[in-house]
Amino acid sequence: MTKKFKYLLNVSSLGAITLPIISISCNWQNTPNTPQKPSKDNKEEYFSNLQPDSGIDKLPYSLSSNLQINYATEIIPTYIRDGDTIQDSKGNVYRFAGIDTPETRKKENGLWVPTSGLQYKYGKLATNFTEYYMLNGLLPKNDKYKNRPTKIFAIPQKTKNGKTNMTDSYGRIVAILYYLDENGKYHCLNEKLLKEGLARKAYISLNKKSTYYTSNISYYNLLT
Repeated sequence: MTKKFKYLLNVSSLGAITLPIISISCNWQNTPNTPQKPSKDNKEEYFSNLQPDSGIDKLPYSLSSNLQINYATEIIPTYIRDGDTIQDSKGNVYRFAGIDTPETRKKENGLWVPTSGLQYKYGKLATNFTEYYMLNGLLPKNDKYKNRPTKIFAIPQKTKNGKTNMTDSYGRIVAILYYLDENGKYHCLNEKLLKEGLARKAYISLNKKSTYYTSNISYYNLLT
């Protein structure tokens, strides 16, 4: 069931400047049955009520030991900033390509303060979701859960008007994030957040004149 909600989105994200807060109408695809962490007695999935996701047998990108556009590099996430932004062990910050999750904080008078209402609620859900699949799920304490992640891969995307040809204006690497589960299946977390109703498709376009133009048509269609 699709249910429509309105939330306030701070489009400035984690940048150094403050942009206006705008009201956006979004379709949360799995609401009100959003992913919920099961009880401690649950020995199955870490989250319950998930959309079907059987994964794929092979990464759709070639591997590389160094970060390159449209190549997959294994990374070790160490910090989850929010639902669509993470940091790895080398200090690289990744902004999930083509999606946007609600913010849990905003800047007011030069200070970061929590958001409120549905924006904060779904922002926290998205952050917790990403935190499990990119970080906590790899910890031994969570090895009892089925389909847990075992490896993380980042696939940088080509950008326009960024500090480099794979970063945005804040210096974050715009990337597709995949995780390999314990059964040898690969899953795109960008797509998974979208399917679970925890993100919206945004900042991606097939229009060559757009700041968010992508030539990665297969990925663009994956998010449709």
